[in-house]
Parts: sequence; structure tokens; C-alpha cells
Amino acid sequence: MPRRILLAGLPESDTRRLQVFLLVDSDRLRQEWRIVTEGPVDVYFYAADDPPTVPGWLERAPHQVRIVEAAAHVEAGDLLVLRRPLQYDDFVEVLAAIERQTPAPPPALRTRAPAAAAPLAVRFRLRRWPGTNLLDAIPQGLRMASFITVRYLSVDELASLSGVALERCRHFLDLMRDNDLLRAEPAAPPPPRATRDPARPDRALLTRLRARLGIPEESR
Repeated sequence: MPRRILLAGLPESDTRRLQVFLLVDSDRLRQEWRIVTEGPVDVYFYAADDPPTVPGWLERAPHQVRIVEAAAHVEAGDLLVLRRPLQYDDFVEVLAAIERQTPAPPPALRTRAPAAAAPLAVRFRLRRWPGTNLLDAIPQGLRMASFITVRYLSVDELASLSGVALERCRHFLDLMRDNDLLRAEPAAPPPPRATRDPARPDRALLTRLRARLGIPEESR
């Protein structure tokens, strides 16, 4: 089960930067982390003087990470702090420290759901060009964006044409969708294969046989 992060009252620039940080794999993290919009959560990042009240995992108080300006004075009691401009290595180290302090919650028991039909493939196209700050923070973001500016592409097509790894393309499209930058349409199903009635003779084959046996075309 992913560990859950809540961003409480952060400006959009901080939110986007932390979203992008989570797209980059790190060998320092043992667990998956995900940003959510409501509790319960394992950790929340806030920028106010006083942290908001957020329910923690199984009623345990979540970890608090305060985001401050580079020159801001921080009290000794604030153990987890990130300073602006936010840096990827500092963000990962905070999450790694939380992993060391608290084990992951036990996985919830799940019942097997009935098998569902596979969803239709979806293709995507940009509504508008993403902001420079967003693209600059995404590895190969400019390359991927250029392929879905003038055409609809599925995630598989985007990976094939751009040469970017499939999982990175998925993360890129998720981020574009979260920022309301994508249009979507169902992919067209492949055309049905032509079938021949086995009871109906192949006229081309009969013509070749008649020519080989010397039977005139008008003969029956």
C-alpha cells in the first residue's frame, strides 16, 4: 500500500515541484509514496506557522514537514523542514527519514473482485502548451509534449514515437491530466478482419485451375 502525502495550503509552484519529484525513482526509498487530497495520511507538508489538523493513519498523528524560505529562522522543535527553493535530494531524504522512523501500515485485506472487461484504450492530446516551469522539471518533458501537441496518441504510441520509457510516459500524462492540460478520446478499434464464406468457391482459384487444365472460361 502506498504511503500517503497531503499538501496543506502550499502555493501552486511548490505543489507542482513536489509532484514532479515523485515521478523520479530513488533507490533511497523502500516504499511507494503518493500525494492525496484528504486524510488519513502518513505525512503532510505545510507552509503556515501552525500546522493544520489532519487525521493520521489509524488515528496516529501524521508526520509534519514545514516548508520555509531559505533564510527563515526555524525553532529547534521543527524536526522536519524543507527550505525553498525545494530540492529533490532534500525531499527524498525527508521521506527516507520517515520510513526509518515508522513502519508502513499493514496492507488491508481485499476480496477478489469479479473480472471486468478490459477498458477501451484512450488517446491523449494537449489542450494547451504546459508552463515552462512544469516542463523544465520533468525529465524529457519537452520531448513528450511535442508529440501530443498536434495529434492524439495513446501512452504506448507516445512511448514508441518518443523513445521515452513507458512508465515515464504514464507519469507524464498523469501530471498533464492533473493540471487539466489533456484532451482524451477513445482509441479507434482495429478494423475487422475480412472473412470468406468457406462454402463459396474462390473464383480466382477456379480461374487458375481452369487455365492449368485447359478448360475454357465459359465452360461449366
